[in-house]
Amino acid sequence: MKALFYFLPTLFLAVSCSSQTTQFPIVPVKPSAKKIAVENVGYIDNGNVALTLSNLRSFVQRNNPNLAAARKLIDAAQGRLQKAGLRSNPTVEVEFETTASLREPFLTAGISRSFPRTNRLLLEKRVSAILVEAARAEVADAERLLVGEAREQLIEILALREEKALLQKQSKNAQELANFINEAAERGEASLLESPTAEIEVTRIQTKTEQIQIQIDLAEAKLKPVLGLNPETALSVAGTLPPTSLPPMMVSVPQNRPDLVATRLRAKSASENILLTQAESIPDYDLGVFAGLGRVEDEPEGSEFEAIAGVRFSMPLGRDPKTPGALREAHAERDRLDLTTLALRKSITAEVRAAYGEMAQWQKLAQRIDQDLIPKARQNLAQVRAAYQNGQVPLQDVLRAREQELSLKLTILEARQNFHNARSRYLTATNG
Repeated sequence: MKALFYFLPTLFLAVSCSSQTTQFPIVPVKPSAKKIAVENVGYIDNGNVALTLSNLRSFVQRNNPNLAAARKLIDAAQGRLQKAGLRSNPTVEVEFETTASLREPFLTAGISRSFPRTNRLLLEKRVSAILVEAARAEVADAERLLVGEAREQLIEILALREEKALLQKQSKNAQELANFINEAAERGEASLLESPTAEIEVTRIQTKTEQIQIQIDLAEAKLKPVLGLNPETALSVAGTLPPTSLPPMMVSVPQNRPDLVATRLRAKSASENILLTQAESIPDYDLGVFAGLGRVEDEPEGSEFEAIAGVRFSMPLGRDPKTPGALREAHAERDRLDLTTLALRKSITAEVRAAYGEMAQWQKLAQRIDQDLIPKARQNLAQVRAAYQNGQVPLQDVLRAREQELSLKLTILEARQNFHNARSRYLTATNG
C-alpha cells in the first residue's frame, strides 16, 4: 500500500499531461473553405452567358479556375496558423532493471514535457496570423489582375462589334449605290464602266466585315478561359462602349491595392519573424516527474517492495549557434520587403498617372474628331453626292468622300477603344 501511495499520483499526472488542452489562438482560424467542384467550373446552366462590363467581375470571381486555385493559399495559411504556437506532446519514459539473478526487478515510469523559456509560441501565432491576411490580399490581387485582363478583352470585343456594325451600314449604302448605278445604266443615264467600280466597293466592305468577325471570334476565344468557360460555350456580349468620360483623378497611392497590402503585411511578418528568431535562440527546458516500484532483497529480513518518486529537470547550456546566421537572414528579408514596398508604391504612382494621362489624350482626340471633322466630312459627302447626281463629278469622288467619312468614324472608334483600354488599366491600377 505504501508503494501504491507513491506510484498512483505519478500515473495520474502522466495521464493529465498527455491530454491536449484547448488553446485559443490570438486570431480566429476560419474553417477550411468548401471544396470547389472543379469539374463544374466554366459550365453555365443555360449554356448562354450574357456578359457586360458591369457583371464582368462576378463572372471572373465565380468561374475562373486560376482564382479558385489561388484561394487555396488562404486555406494553407490558415492551416499554418492552426498548427503554430502549440506545445509539443509530453514524453513518456518507462525503464525496467533487475539483477543478474532476476530477484530484484524494478520498474520506473515517468513523463516529461518541454516548456518554452520565451514567448516563442505567441510570436509564432502572430507571424502566422499576419501571413493569413497576406494570403487573402494576394488572392485579391490575382482577382484584380484577372478582372483587368478580362475587361480589356471585353472592350476589344465591344469595339470590334461597333466597327462591324459601322461597316455593315456602309456596305448597305454601297449596295444601294451600286443598284442605283445599275438601274441608271440600264436606262442609259449612267456609264456602264461605273457599275463594276460600285460592285468592287461593296465586295471590299463585305470582306472587311468578315475580317472583323474573325477578330471578334478570336477575342472571344481569348476571353472564355479567363471567365472559366469552355470553348464550346456560347458567349453573348451585351452593351456598347460607354462614353469617354474621365473618372476622378487619384492623386495619392491607393492604399487598399491588394499587392501593396500583401507586401506591407509580409514586411510586418518579417519584422515579427526577427523577434521569433531571437526567441528561438533560447532553447526550451524539460520538466518531468517519475515514480518507480520494485522488489529489493534485504538480508536477513528478506525481500520487500520499495517505491520511489522524483522530479527531472534539464536545460541546454548556451544559445543555438545557428542564431546569428538566422538573425542575419531575417533582417535581410525584412529589409528586402521594406524596399519592395517602397518600389511598389512608386511603380503604382507612375502606373496611375500614365493611364490617366493616356485617357485624357484619347478623349481629347475623340472629341476633336467628333465635333470638328465628322460634321465637315458629312457636309462634303452630301455636296459630292449632289454634284454626282447632277453629273458634275465622277463616281470615284463619291466613293472617296464616303471613304473619308468612314475612315474618320473608324478613327474615332479606335480612339474610344484606346480610351477605355487606358481606363481599364487605370481601374486596375487603382483597384477600381
